[in-house]
Amino acid sequence: MNRFAIASFLKSSEGAFVPPDQWEGGVEDPDYVEGAIALTIDGIPLLDTELWDYVDQLWSYILTMLTDLRTERRVRTYFPDQPIELVLQRTSPGHLYVSVRVDDSDVRSAHVDEAEFTGALVEAAEAFFTGMERILPGAYSTEARQLAALRT
Repeated sequence: MNRFAIASFLKSSEGAFVPPDQWEGGVEDPDYVEGAIALTIDGIPLLDTELWDYVDQLWSYILTMLTDLRTERRVRTYFPDQPIELVLQRTSPGHLYVSVRVDDSDVRSAHVDEAEFTGALVEAAEAFFTGMERILPGAYSTEARQLAALRT
């Protein structure tokens, strides 16, 4: 069983969530691409489409977190337009505590192997930005450089 299920979606004007590789046409506002990341760890949903936001910005924030995690023990970010907090904290060498704080009564968390989880995130981010490159050619060169650096 795969420990991690990570998928990205764009939100249509009708409210449907569509994977970027299945998206038809352009986006209404390239600066504010609405969508969601679904993240399930060991069957526990940490992120889902109810927590939608500006999905390309959120993926960029996650790439920055992964970069910072190389030198920091704890990294965090908030969603671009919501007070939802995502935290990655090293609990011991090679292990992370992942938490999503939606509000004070809704905190979702899991413990993961750091290398496996960060590898899965990089792979999912790469799939997302590859799909977005088809929709908005040339718009994500910074993220492409971040991904290349994270793969080394």
